Amino acid sequence: MRKELTMKKLLIVLAILSLPVAVLAGHMATEAAQVDHFRREEATAAFSSTAGCIRTDVDVFALAGNDQHADNAANTLSDGRVTLNQFDTCKGREVLHAEGHTALGPSDFKTDRNLKAAMLNTTVPLIEEDTGEKFDVAVHITWNGNGGVKHDTARTRVPRALNTIVTNIQGRTGAASGSVVRDGTNLTPGPSTFARLGQVLDNGASRS
Repeated sequence: MRKELTMKKLLIVLAILSLPVAVLAGHMATEAAQVDHFRREEATAAFSSTAGCIRTDVDVFALAGNDQHADNAANTLSDGRVTLNQFDTCKGREVLHAEGHTALGPSDFKTDRNLKAAMLNTTVPLIEEDTGEKFDVAVHITWNGNGGVKHDTARTRVPRALNTIVTNIQGRTGAASGSVVRDGTNLTPGPSTFARLGQVLDNGASRS
């Protein structure tokens, strides 16, 4: 069950991260001979705790970025996501699975561009997968990067407009702590089991 949840979370995160590249590619496909830039900061954390028979797993993801086009048009993208899963280890069954996301304001998600720290303070509405029940969680999470910074580069070709998008990725592992509160109960009482800070810069160049 946890493996399935982790894979589902990974697919959601990958879908989020692919949005800027898709937007950038679409914009460049209609505008020849230009250079576009998209920069985004991101942070992810996973928490797990057990009370009696109930194991609670919480995944938190935050993203904030902006793009700048050659024609000086600018757009922003921000998103905070939470996945909550509770499993009854005594009965061997899942008792709750809920997900949700919300747009973030400028002060909701703050990051250090050197990947040293990040902070997320927001409220995320969740929907329970089976029953459709809706409820809010108050999120207050702090990240501290402590691993080495890793770099990677990827190139995406857009044949229709003869464009190339170069993506530079930086990331470092770390530790996260704080609270994700539902109805007065903190669902993340302990430190994270996984945490990562990331920075992505897309540079797209087209030629006529």
